[in-house]
Amino acid sequence: MKTFSSFLVALCVVWSAVQREHVASASFFGGVFGSSKNTATAEAKTVTKHAIVEDPHPIRGLPDHLIAHYLQDHFVCDGGKTVLKPKQINDGYCDCSDGKDEPGTSACSQGTFFCRNKGYKVIALPSSRVDDGVCDCCDASDEQPGACPNTCQAVASRERASLDRAITAYKAGHSQRKAWIQQAKEQLQNQAKQLPLLDAEIERVRAEQATAQQEADAHLASLSSSRQGILTTNKAQLDRLLLLEPDHLNFLAQLTVNLAEVLDVTEDQIDGLMTFRPATREHHDHHHVDVEDYGDEPVAATGVVSSCAVTDALLVPSTLLSGLCQVPEGQDVYAELYHVFHQLLKNYRPYSELFYLLGHYQLQGNQWAAEAVDYARNALVDTEPVDPNAAVDAAASSGASSCPADFAALSTDFCLLPEQVKTLLEPLLSEESAQQQDATYLQLKQRIHSLNNDIRDLERRRSEAQTAHNQMHVTSGGDAAQSDGDLAFQTLKDQCFDVVDGKFSYSLCILSKVSQKEEHGNFNTVSLGSYSRLEAVTPSTTNQGAAYVMHFDNGQYCHAHGPRKADVTIRCGEKHQLLSAAEPSTCFYALQFESPVACTEEYAATQGILPYL
Repeated sequence: MKTFSSFLVALCVVWSAVQREHVASASFFGGVFGSSKNTATAEAKTVTKHAIVEDPHPIRGLPDHLIAHYLQDHFVCDGGKTVLKPKQINDGYCDCSDGKDEPGTSACSQGTFFCRNKGYKVIALPSSRVDDGVCDCCDASDEQPGACPNTCQAVASRERASLDRAITAYKAGHSQRKAWIQQAKEQLQNQAKQLPLLDAEIERVRAEQATAQQEADAHLASLSSSRQGILTTNKAQLDRLLLLEPDHLNFLAQLTVNLAEVLDVTEDQIDGLMTFRPATREHHDHHHVDVEDYGDEPVAATGVVSSCAVTDALLVPSTLLSGLCQVPEGQDVYAELYHVFHQLLKNYRPYSELFYLLGHYQLQGNQWAAEAVDYARNALVDTEPVDPNAAVDAAASSGASSCPADFAALSTDFCLLPEQVKTLLEPLLSEESAQQQDATYLQLKQRIHSLNNDIRDLERRRSEAQTAHNQMHVTSGGDAAQSDGDLAFQTLKDQCFDVVDGKFSYSLCILSKVSQKEEHGNFNTVSLGSYSRLEAVTPSTTNQGAAYVMHFDNGQYCHAHGPRKADVTIRCGEKHQLLSAAEPSTCFYALQFESPVACTEEYAATQGILPYL
């Protein structure tokens, strides 16, 4: 009787299989040749026969925590719409629309197979990868028995070693990160505390500078006052020596023009020496006047201002002094001309020119000719200082070059004229030189210069303190990861790291710049961008656990793509290291950087490290 009962059970199982095969065949042929009412009903359920694998585990493809749900008297799926018997689980037919009745076969395309991987960890696979001839589970449970060896212990060992290294690196990096953040905070606090002290020190040094400047000004005034008598006397003596008197307007005018021509001083420059501003000139092409004949009387020429006492007094027409023809009524023309002459002496210091011009005046009987300019310039070959005694002796004995041969007809005392003029002119033209030679003034000037440097240094330090004060307020609120990152990276500012990729080397300078350099050839360096901003990101598998992205913009212009740009992705590591650099799109560069700064708590949580700390 028992044998007969077993036979009936087996017969029922076979009959059920036959029925399922019949439904599957009807579905196939119905789809090709058309379907009847009966075959349409059969098509309502997609059924595909798959091999059923023996498994010592109660239900193949399930993790331990889900087995109890499958060992009920009935299995419910599709939100309660489908109720199955236990024997329909993993029978090779997809009965549930969500594929949950086939966790151990590939019958349901949307199903999930769980590798139990004893000794390692449970891994979920798409059911399509079950029995595909490739062992995806380290325990080989996704394939037929014996298809692959069990490698879970080896995989677990390798992963554990990798995890240990990650934990060690994180601990070291995180500890360093915290130390940098604390160091930066203390530095900011110390700098911020300096603000009121620096303000007080700047005010004190500025007051000291003002006092030193007042003392210097007072000393210069005293110095000028004590020299005033000497200057007045020298000025009168020089005027007599040069025949400069108000009734000698013609002499002074001619001397000024000839002196300007020898020195190549332009008409506009002469205008700039005047005490008033002449009207703007409309023409600038008349500085040189072509003269066919000349003599005692002036000859008309293009551009020469007529009916002007200054220009009419010239032996040879010239427009150099035409600006003086605009002297306002009531103003002394001679005084203005005298001022221009002395400004020429002061600005150009033409001692040699003046001496030879004066000598030529004496030789020519106060008559001027065009050759005078060439004469004066040719005579300037000898520019050595004149020793009065040597000059007299030389002139009296051999007519040395220190006293031109043209002066032979004159008294040898004329050779002393250069030194006489220089002696009288030096105090008048070297007021600044006298100041520079005064010990008291030099000390005050040096003191003022030193105080100026002190003020600049204090203002720089104050600016840094103000920046620190502002940054403290920013980091006291807002995103903690962002603010802590800003603080930590400040300790690395301007440190540079390099990596070679192919024919280029890349350089990253923290919070500063990124550049690319050719390894061979011309060794050209290209800017890939200047630091723009630091962005805190959530570490994930897609960004390789990066905690920050440092953005660089406005690099060297790149054809039609605009300025180059670069993003530096920063992930946790025990030390600073530029890992790689690439150009994923034209003129946009992606760099990978490893640093303890990126060893954040969020990194530990997302990378599975936190439970082991």
